[in-house]
Amino acid sequence: MLLRRVYKQHRWLASHVKFLSTQKSSIDIKVDNDGIAILNLQRPPVNSFSMDFLKELSKSLDFVENNKITAMILTSAFPRVFSAGLDINEVYKPDAVRFKEFWTTLQEVWMKLFGARFITAAAINGQSPAGGCLMAMSCEYRVMIKGTFTIGMNETSLGLIAPTWFMELVKNTINVRDAEYAFTTSRMFTPEEALKVRLIDEIAADKDDAIAKCKRFIKKFDEITPSARINTKMKLRGPAIKKLQNTRQEDTEEIYQLVIHPDTQKVAIFQLYSSPVSANPAIITGYDPMEVCIENCAQCKKMLGAWFEGQLCAESCIKYRGKMIPDCENYASISPFLNKL
Repeated sequence: MLLRRVYKQHRWLASHVKFLSTQKSSIDIKVDNDGIAILNLQRPPVNSFSMDFLKELSKSLDFVENNKITAMILTSAFPRVFSAGLDINEVYKPDAVRFKEFWTTLQEVWMKLFGARFITAAAINGQSPAGGCLMAMSCEYRVMIKGTFTIGMNETSLGLIAPTWFMELVKNTINVRDAEYAFTTSRMFTPEEALKVRLIDEIAADKDDAIAKCKRFIKKFDEITPSARINTKMKLRGPAIKKLQNTRQEDTEEIYQLVIHPDTQKVAIFQLYSSPVSANPAIITGYDPMEVCIENCAQCKKMLGAWFEGQLCAESCIKYRGKMIPDCENYASISPFLNKL
C-alpha cells in the first residue's frame, strides 16, 4: 500500500496550512487525513484570473509540491462556478509590461499544474469556460457535477484566440475534429456532452460526490510505485512543457498583439461596461445576471458593513435586472449605495 504509507507521513499537514487559508486569501488549502490537498478557489465573484490570483495559485502549487503532498484536488468554493477564466481587467487597455508579466504568470501556473509530480484531479462544481476549462484539463482526472453547467473553450466569442499550448492540450484530450469545432465556434459542453467526447471523466451528483470520485481515482495509485507513475507522467507531458518553455516570449508577444487589437478591445469594453466586475459573469458563465448582482450586493455589504446600503443595492439589481453589477473594489460601481456615515 505504497501511497497509503506516504499519506500517513503527511497527516500532520492538516494543522500547518492555515497561512494559505486566511480571510483575505483567494485560495483555501486543506490537507485531509489521507494526505490529499483540497484547493478551493475562492476569489469573488467567479474565480477570474487576475495577476495576483494567479501568483497566489502558483504559490499554492509550490506548497503542495514542496511539502511532498501526494495528491491534490482542485475545486471551487462557489456553488455555481468553477472559474470564469481571465479577468477582463487584465485584458482591457492593458499596460504592455504588466500584461506580459500577467501572461508569463499564467504560463508558469499552467506548467506547474500540468507538470506536477503529485497526482492531480479537478472537481468541477460549476461553470468552467476558457481559462477555467484550461485549469481543469491540466489535471489528470476531471469530475463535473450534473446540472445546467457547461465547460469549454469560448475564447473566440470574446474576441480572443486560445494559445497554441491550450489548443494542443485539448487536441490531446478529445479528437482533433471535436477540438477544432469547439475552438472555432466557442462551443460549451454540458456535462453529458463533455463526458461523451472525454473532455471529462465522470459526472457527479454534487461537489461532495465529485471530490469522492476524485479520491477514488487517486486511490487507484495505491499499488503503483510512485517513481514509475511520476516518470511515466513526465514522459507523456514533458514535451508539451518543453515546447512552451522554448517559446514563452513568442507566445506572450503573440497574445499581447492579439489583445490590443481594436476588435478584441471592442469586445473587452462591452464586457467591462456591461459589468464592472471581472467580465460579466452572466456572459462568461451562463449565470442569471440579476442573481449575480444580488450576490455581489451581499458580498459588498459583508465587506463594507454600515457604509454600504445592501437593500438599496439589491433593489437596484431587481429594477435594472442585473445590468449593472457592483464590484466591491470599484468605487464607481458602488458609489450609489454608499451612505455618509
